[in-house]
Order: sequence, then C-alpha cells, then structure tokens
Amino acid sequence: MSRGVFVTGTDTAVGKTVAACALLHALRARGVRVAPMKPVAAGALGHDGVLANEDSLALMRAAGWERADLDDVTPVLLREAMAPHIAAYREGRRITLEPVREAFVESLGVRIHVVEWGDPDAEPLLCCHGFWDHARSFAVLGPLLAERYRVIALDARGHGDSDRADAYSWGAHIRDIVAVAAWIGRPLHLIGHSMGGGQVIDTAIALPDQVRRVVNIDGFGPPPISADEEARTAERFTGYLEQRRAVAQRPDWRPYDRLEQLIERRKAQNPRLSAEWLRYFVFHAARQADDGWRWKADPLLGQGFGPWRPDWIEHAYARLQQPLLAVTGSEQDTWGPLPEGILGPRLARVPRLTRATVAGAGHFVHMERPRETAALLRDWLEA
Repeated sequence: MSRGVFVTGTDTAVGKTVAACALLHALRARGVRVAPMKPVAAGALGHDGVLANEDSLALMRAAGWERADLDDVTPVLLREAMAPHIAAYREGRRITLEPVREAFVESLGVRIHVVEWGDPDAEPLLCCHGFWDHARSFAVLGPLLAERYRVIALDARGHGDSDRADAYSWGAHIRDIVAVAAWIGRPLHLIGHSMGGGQVIDTAIALPDQVRRVVNIDGFGPPPISADEEARTAERFTGYLEQRRAVAQRPDWRPYDRLEQLIERRKAQNPRLSAEWLRYFVFHAARQADDGWRWKADPLLGQGFGPWRPDWIEHAYARLQQPLLAVTGSEQDTWGPLPEGILGPRLARVPRLTRATVAGAGHFVHMERPRETAALLRDWLEA
C-alpha cells in the first residue's frame, strides 16, 4: 500500500527540506521505496546548464534519483525566490496541478469523461491520448499549457472513466471527439498522442471550420502491412473473430492483489517512463474492488478498430486543411518513432506541415519531457 508523509512549516528556512531528506534517508535504509515531491518551487539557479531549485535537488539526492527526474519532483519551477503566487504572477503564470474541472459528455449513448485545467474563458486546447492510456496522460503537460489556454483532455470510450461501449471502430472514436468539440462550442486547437494523434487529424478534417491548428505527437500509424501479413489475411481475420469470442466469455480483466503488479506490467511495456510517473498514471488507469486491482480499460479494445490499412494514412493527410505540427522524440522506443523512410513520405502529403523533434524523449514525448514539449507547443501555437 502506498502511504505519504506531508512535511510543512510556518515559514521558509525552518527545516522542512532537512526533515524531509532525513525521512527519505531513514526510509531507504529500511528498504522502503520513496518518491519525494516539492510540487511548486520558487527560486531557481543554473546547475550544469539546467535551472533547478536547491531544495528539489536535495530531495532528489536523498531519494537516490537522477537529475533527469527533476520534472517528477517539481513540476512547477519559478525563477524568483519569493512567495510562489507572487513569483507566478510576475512570470505571468497560473499554478494548477490536478484537473480543476471534470465533466461527462454524451456521444452516441456513451458518456465521455473529460478533465480540464486553466481559465474556462481562455482559448481551448482539446487533448486526445494514446491506446490503453487516459486523460491524465496530460497531467503534467496540461498545467504547463494552462498558463495560457483552457486545456481539456478526454478519456476515449472504453478508457479511463469513460463508459465502455459495444463498438470501438475508428469512426466511433472520431464522433466522440466531435461531440466533445461541440460541447466546448468554440474554435479550438487539437493535440493528440499516438492513437490520439491519428484521431485528431481525422477530427480536424471533419471540423474544418472549428479546428484551428493540430499537434500530432508520434501518432503517425504503424508500418505498412508486410507481404506475409497480406498472405495471411483470411487467417488473421479468423483469429480476430476467435479473440472477440474469447473476450466475450470473460468480459473483464483478472484482478491483481497489489497496484504494484499493474505498475510492473506497464513498466515492462514502457521502460523509459519513471516508476514514480507510472505509479500516478497506473493508479488512474485502474480501479480497486474487494478482490483486487483491475484495469479500467475495456478488454474488447484489444481487438482493434475494425477494417483498416496503414496505407490509407497518407491519403487522409492530404485532406488536412489546418497547419500540423508533427512531433517525435529523438530516442528509439518500444512504439516509435517510425523509420524516416516510412514517416517522411507520409508527412510529405500534409499541405501545411511543421516538424519538430524533442531531444531525450521516446514515444511518450509529453510524459518524458513535458517542459520542453510545452515550450515547443506554445511557440508554435502562438506563431
């Protein structure tokens, strides 16, 4: 079971960090896994070319963490050493962490769960997550963008806290995003990662008058179907039907005794993501019942979106009227990026294209490098 200790004090320089570091050392000496956090830090100095807060660095050292984990310890870093709300005001920033609003939007009889950060009157950004993920995959990027925008993230049908459905066709997902856009009721920008990256392009094509700009974060589809796969089309379709039949006999996941077991499973699939981030992410991807922990996502999702071919992708790209920012990470990962020999020709069909690479990130660009991603997106959206 996860437990926390909240260290507070009546003023600065009264020993909060010293006490927290002592606790971290003591717990590690007993073999306990620790995860420090200083959510908002005011006062940043340059350390090896990177801005950091001294207290945040002390907490990282006490926990045995690497410098690369700084964003997990302190997601909101302010330059001036003063009261955080004043420092944030002087930088023109709004401090928001967890979503400040939640709602459900009905789409074709399915309730789609949405979360929001930022001023509800600001220009809206609608964010769509990847396969098996959920809205809080934007939980660090969202607050960073919410300093300027109203950021809305949805749980796709069958994911997170949205309803499960009878159909998970690609078109049904697009109609859900269109329904959320109608609920927002204003011109907006779309941001999508992985599966969501492909979906926001198709949504923008469907809503040419409402969608202004589109950001696709490493969501450019799988490689082309191989000749061997083509030859086994009938066999693959038979397997698809048999898998659906098997899942229908067991309509839910088997339970796990501990949340940590789910975290380890996800870690094996995404080794670049930190254990601390995965604990937060998996907690919101799972639910606890009397018999243990289960994934929230519908097992039927694993059967795919129905008839579809990767070579259809570039034909859709040619129909996109809005500007597209195509973002990839510099590091090869489990699920990307695609080889340039495949990606380049696909993106060449986009009429108004900007490409960008975030250094030090794999497939989950916005989770691994949220600050760099937020800066990139803000600059492009406001250009």
